[in-house]
Amino acid sequence: MKRAYTYLLLLVLVIPLPVCAYQFLAHRRGAFTGTVFSPSDIASIHAWYDAGVGITTNGSGDVTNWSDSVSANDLSQSDSAQMPSFTLSDANFNNEPSVNFDGVDEWMNSSFSSISQPNTIFAVLKVDSTATTDIYLFDGDSGSTRLGMLIHGSGVHWLFVGTTLLSSSSVDTSTHVYGVRYDTTDEMFRDGGTADPSGNAGSHAVAGLTLAARWDESLYLDINFAEFIIYDAALSDSEMNQVGNYLADKYGTSWTDL
Repeated sequence: MKRAYTYLLLLVLVIPLPVCAYQFLAHRRGAFTGTVFSPSDIASIHAWYDAGVGITTNGSGDVTNWSDSVSANDLSQSDSAQMPSFTLSDANFNNEPSVNFDGVDEWMNSSFSSISQPNTIFAVLKVDSTATTDIYLFDGDSGSTRLGMLIHGSGVHWLFVGTTLLSSSSVDTSTHVYGVRYDTTDEMFRDGGTADPSGNAGSHAVAGLTLAARWDESLYLDINFAEFIIYDAALSDSEMNQVGNYLADKYGTSWTDL
């Protein structure tokens, strides 16, 4: 009996695993290297907000501070009446945590040193409802440092970075991974694929971030965020795909390579 077990063990050790098993162990989209990709592996990362890391709540469970994982650019809200709520396990985000804004008067803001274009933003979010007036997914910190993505009254996305409103596809209430490259040609990718819209929305530098409202604390949106990342560079298509696939895998959605 002991010898039989020895032969069985040798067979297990000698016979190679099927290719699919190695693919399962490897990170999707790349060869197995023994490491797992992190958004901070890209050196130009400037700010990283992950609802699963660094959330501070008050006694009512409302979010007072959302820490930046790579720097000190924390998002905060000091008015208890305007604090978003926190969900520890959100089914809309593959049971990962999320920060939830009510669309009435809740928002968060961070101020940081100006970073000029080009830059890139990723956001994992779900819009709960669309309105018939212009409402903001996110924006900059002042009227001269706009970083706007908004929903126009007709229900389509608009990008605005100080010059032109770029219109794109209709907004829905599903969970999405957004990647936006701000450069001479600004491009928005919803779940990857083809840029929509693509054009010049302006040349404003980024100096701060406002979530779920316009920079002047108006035009609020009923929206949930799970993650938000800012890069101080225009990421290449390959880098966009690395981050997009990382986020899609984490939150149970999809990303089509650029």
